Amino acid sequence: LAWIGAVALAVNASFIHSWMGPSYDGGHLLLALLLIGRVLLTQLEVDGNVLDGMLCFRQRAMVLAGGVALALVISVWAGRQWGLAGMAAGPLAGRVLTLVLVRRLIANTQPGLHLGGMFRPRLLLVTIALWAMTWTCSQSFQPVGWTSIVMISAITAGIAFVLLCFVGLGAADRGLIQARFGNLLHRFASRLPGRSS
Repeated sequence: LAWIGAVALAVNASFIHSWMGPSYDGGHLLLALLLIGRVLLTQLEVDGNVLDGMLCFRQRAMVLAGGVALALVISVWAGRQWGLAGMAAGPLAGRVLTLVLVRRLIANTQPGLHLGGMFRPRLLLVTIALWAMTWTCSQSFQPVGWTSIVMISAITAGIAFVLLCFVGLGAADRGLIQARFGNLLHRFASRLPGRSS
């Protein structure tokens, strides 16, 4: 998601202008809020599965209810002040609150999971720096035409991949990702015609 977000920040405005017209462009702030919200939602999906495995159904429901209430209040208030960006800030705030409370629940249980072990600080810092640089560059230069959009997307994707993999992740995390991709490719290849499973 960090990799996809960098590419989206780089070419989203040009893509929308070329495909649907400038009137459909909500701006970089709205896009950044939606991307951050999607990243948090992915974390909540994983943490929710952990809570379900620990049979913390009631606690999870209470935390989700609090997050939804906060999201609604902020969306209504901020939407009147700042439009679509303000409305997007509501779900983002609700997901932040929910994520913090969910991870506190996980940390307070017996398995011994700690808040510091539930995220990668180096990856988080690299993602923030990468998105900030992409945002700044996209505001000063926007590709025109599909050829330029594809070229900028490819360049941004390559730079983001190198930074995220070799700066944001350690050797152990890279090995884990390589093993998962290798397993995925093996399963895909085994389903091709003429290949035994």
